[in-house]
Amino acid sequence: MSNPQPLPPPTADDKVPARILAIELETRIATQPLHYRSGDEETAAKSLKTLFDTTRDLLAEHTEARAFATAAIFLLNQMLRPNTARWHRWMVDGKFNSELSRRQFRYELQLLRPQLKEFQELLDIIASGEAKATAVFAALVKSQPSVDERRVDLGPSVRPRFAEEVEPKSGGLPEGIKEGAAFLTAQQIEKMEHATIRQRRVALGSPETELQNASGLCLSGGGIRSATFSLGIVQVLARQGLFEKFDYLSTVSGGGYLGTFLTSYLGAARTGSEKIRDVINDAFVAQSGREPDAIRHLRNNSRYLISGGVWARLKMLGLVLTGIVTNTLLLLPLPLLAVLLVWLLVQVGAWSPDGIAAPSLRGTPVFQVFKYAALVFGVAWLALPLIRNIARGKEWNSLPAKTRSFWEAMAVVLGVIVLLIAALVVVPGFFQIASAIRYHRLNLSFLPGIRRLLESEKALAAIAALAPLFLGLFAAKAKPGTRKKKWLTLLFALSGPVLAFAVFLIVGNRSVGPDPVWLIGRVAFVTGLITLWGWLFVDINEFSPHRYYRNRLCECYLAVPQRSERGAVRSLIRRILHGRKKDETHSKSHVGVLRQLALSEINKSGAAPYHLINCAVNLPASLEPNLRGREADFFAFTRDYCGGPVCGYIKTDVLEKLDPNMDVGTAMAVSGAAASVNMGVKTLKHLRFLLTLLNVRLGYWLRNPAVGPRHWWNPPGPRYLFREMTGWMHEKSGYLNLSDGGHIENLALYEMLRRRCKFIVVIDGGMEPGMEAADLMLAQRYAEIDLGIRFEIDLADLALDANRRSRAYAVFGKIHYRPHSDNTGEHDLGWLVYFHLAHTGSEPGYVMDYARQNPDFPHQTTGDQIYDEAQFEAYRRLGECAAESLFRPEISEPFIATRPDPMADESAPVFKTLDDWFAALASSLLPDNDPAFKPTTPPASPGEA
Repeated sequence: MSNPQPLPPPTADDKVPARILAIELETRIATQPLHYRSGDEETAAKSLKTLFDTTRDLLAEHTEARAFATAAIFLLNQMLRPNTARWHRWMVDGKFNSELSRRQFRYELQLLRPQLKEFQELLDIIASGEAKATAVFAALVKSQPSVDERRVDLGPSVRPRFAEEVEPKSGGLPEGIKEGAAFLTAQQIEKMEHATIRQRRVALGSPETELQNASGLCLSGGGIRSATFSLGIVQVLARQGLFEKFDYLSTVSGGGYLGTFLTSYLGAARTGSEKIRDVINDAFVAQSGREPDAIRHLRNNSRYLISGGVWARLKMLGLVLTGIVTNTLLLLPLPLLAVLLVWLLVQVGAWSPDGIAAPSLRGTPVFQVFKYAALVFGVAWLALPLIRNIARGKEWNSLPAKTRSFWEAMAVVLGVIVLLIAALVVVPGFFQIASAIRYHRLNLSFLPGIRRLLESEKALAAIAALAPLFLGLFAAKAKPGTRKKKWLTLLFALSGPVLAFAVFLIVGNRSVGPDPVWLIGRVAFVTGLITLWGWLFVDINEFSPHRYYRNRLCECYLAVPQRSERGAVRSLIRRILHGRKKDETHSKSHVGVLRQLALSEINKSGAAPYHLINCAVNLPASLEPNLRGREADFFAFTRDYCGGPVCGYIKTDVLEKLDPNMDVGTAMAVSGAAASVNMGVKTLKHLRFLLTLLNVRLGYWLRNPAVGPRHWWNPPGPRYLFREMTGWMHEKSGYLNLSDGGHIENLALYEMLRRRCKFIVVIDGGMEPGMEAADLMLAQRYAEIDLGIRFEIDLADLALDANRRSRAYAVFGKIHYRPHSDNTGEHDLGWLVYFHLAHTGSEPGYVMDYARQNPDFPHQTTGDQIYDEAQFEAYRRLGECAAESLFRPEISEPFIATRPDPMADESAPVFKTLDDWFAALASSLLPDNDPAFKPTTPPASPGEA
C-alpha cells in the first residue's frame, strides 16, 4: 500500500463534492454512536459499503476536483477498504450471527469513527477553500499505519522449558532394575532435551549459547492417510530449507509412521562428514528431476499391511485364529471354575442339580439362604426412604448421616448377594433344559428345521461360539446412527456373556447336572492345566496382532539407506520363489529396512529433529485426580527417556533392559494401536469382553518400572487379559497398558505446548469430513485446563462451501502461554500453523480426477490402510499443495528480508529462518484488525476458534 500524494490546494471545483461527502458522513448510521444493546451491525456495515459507492460516484462526476479526488481516494483505499472488505466477508460467512463477531465489529467501528470524524472536518476545510487543508491532510495520512507497520512483530523470545504444571513423580526404582536408577524430574528431562537440540543447532551453524524459541513439527493420527499427507508437506519444508530448522518432531499414531521413517532414515549412521542439510536434501529433494529413493521406497510399500504375498496373508490369518483360540483358552477357566464351585456346593449338600421346582431344591441351604436374604433385602430397601428422610440436612459426621451411608451400602451388598444366589437357584432349571436338548426331549411345535436346530446341543454350541464373530462383522458394517446399528451392537455386546454361559451350561450339565456323563476330576484337571499354562508361560503381547502389525510397519517405515535385515524363513521363501541371492539388496533403490532399532540409538547423525513418539497409557481404574475422567494419560518414547506424568519418567536404556522388545518399531506400532480393547477417552466399555475375546488388541503391555523387573515366570498373562477385559488398570499394576496416542490427544500438540515452543506446525490428517477440527478443540481444552494456555485462531477458511471445498489448506493463529514466576508477568507469545486435510479445487488434474472417482476424498476411512499408487500420490500431492500455498508470492514476497536473485532457481528457498517465515505468515494471514499490527491498541476481547 503506497502513501498518497500531497493534497493540492483546494479550488472551487472541490467545494460541491466535498460538501456532499461531508453531509453523507455526518448522517450515516455507521458514523454515529451505536449503543451496545441496540442497532443493527449488518446495517451499519452496509452503510459504510454504500458510502464507498457514493464516493466513487462523486469522483466520476467531478473529475476536475483534484484536492477532493486525492482525499477521497485516501478515504477509500486506506481508511474504508481494509474494514469494508473484512466486514463484507463476515456478512457472506454469516459471522454477524455470532456474538463474538458483533462485539468485534462494534469495537472496530468505535476505532474508525474518530478517524471518519477527522476526515469529515477535512472535507469541511476543503469545501471552504482554506489553504490549511494540505497540512490537515498530511497529519491525517501520518496517523495511518505505513507499509512497514503492517509487518507483525512476533514478540520477544521464549525460553523453552518442560512444563512443571504436570510435574512427574520422582524417586528411586526397585533395585532389581538398575543400580542407582530413579524416576526423572522435569529439570532432568529438560536438560537432556536441550543439550541434544543445542548440539544440533550448532551443527547447523547457530551461534547461540542459550536455547530460545524452540520449534515443533506435529504429525497427527490418521493411519497411512496422515503419513502420506504429511509426507508431501515435509517435502516442501525440506525444499524450502525449513525442515532442518525444527527442533522437535512430535508424532502420534499414523503420523508416527512418517516420523519413524524420518528418524530412522535421516538419523542412520553414515560414513563421511555429510552436513545435516545435505542429508535432508538427499532424502527429500529431487535431483535432476528424479524422485529420491527414500520417497520411492514409501510409494512402493504403501500396501504395507499385505506385503509379503501369500506367506504374509497366511501368517496374518494364522495369527488371528491363534489369538482367538489363545484368548478363549485363557478365559475358559472362568466358566469351568464356576462348574467346580457348583460341584462343591452339591458335595456339601448346599445345592441340588434337580429342577427349579423340585422339593429337594427347596430344602437345600442355598434356597433357604436365598429366601432370607431376599427378605432382608426387601426390608432394607423399603426402609431406605425413611432413613434418608431422617438424615436429610444433618451434618456429614452425625449419627443419622452415618446410618444412611451404612444402610445404603448394606442394601447394595445384599442386592448383589441375592442376585448371585438367585442365579444358583435358577441354574438347575437350565440344566434340565440342557439335558432335554441333549436327549431330544423337547416337545416343540416349531417348523421342523428350527425344531431340529433347537434340539441339537452341538448346533446351539456352534451358534453361541460363532455369534460374536458374525455379529461383530455385521455391526461394523452397519450405517452409524441407525437403529440396525444399535441393535447389532447390543447383540454383539451380549453374545460374549452368552457364550461363557453356554460353556458353563454344557460342561455343568454333563458333569454335575441331572444326568452326568463326565468325571468331575477330568474337568478339574483340564481347568488346572489351562490355568497353569496361561499364568506361567503365556505372554498376551505375543498372541495379539501387535507383532504382525509392528513387522509390517517396519518393512515400510523403519527404512535406512543400506541393505535390509530379513529373517531366515522369509529370505529362504524369497530365494525359492524368486531365485534371489542372499546378498542381494532389498531393491534397486538401495533403501533397506531394519527389523530392530534401539530407541537409545536413534538419530545418531542429528539430521532429524528430537523425536517424541506419543502413546496413551490406559488407567481407567486410577485414583489419580489429575486424569479428570480421561481414563488415560500421556506417555512418550524418546531417545533419552520414556514415560508420562502419572506413571513417571525413566531413562530409555533402563526401559530397554526392562523390556528388550521395546524398540523404535514397537513404539511406532504402539503409538498407532488404534484398534484396542481400551482406548482412553474413546473406550467402548460395553464391548470390552467381546473385543478381548476376538483378539482386537493392537495395544501393548509394558512392564511397570515402579514394580520391578520382568522374569520368565511373570509375563503379562491371563491376569492382564482380565484387566484389559474389565478395565481394571492403573499406574500401580505390574504392567501398563499402552495404546494409540490418539486415544488421548490425536495431534501430538500437547507435548509441544508443555515445552512452550515459539513456533509450532500441526499437520492434522485425521478423518473429519465435516472439517470441525475436533482434535484441535480437544487439545485446546487440555492445554487450558492443564497448562493455562489459550489459543487465538480462526478456522473459518477451513469451513466447507456448497461444493464441500475449503478456501484454504491451513490457518494461522497465536498461542498465549501462562507467565512464569521469573518473568514480568506477561504472557509468552507462540505461533501456530494448523494444516488440515482440505480440498480447495486448485489441485493438479490427476488429484481432481481421483477426487471425482472417490467422493469421500480426502477423508477416506482410516480403516483403509492399503493404498495403491493413485491413492498414495493423491494424498502426497495434496500435502505438497497445502504446504506450497504458504509460500506463494502474495504471502512471501512483501516480507522477504533478503530477496532472492531473480535469475536464481525458482525452487530455491524463500526464507532463511522459521522466524522470517512465521513473520510473513502472521503479516499475511492474521486479520488486518489483529492487535499484532497495532501493539499499543488492546483488543476488545481475545478471538477464539
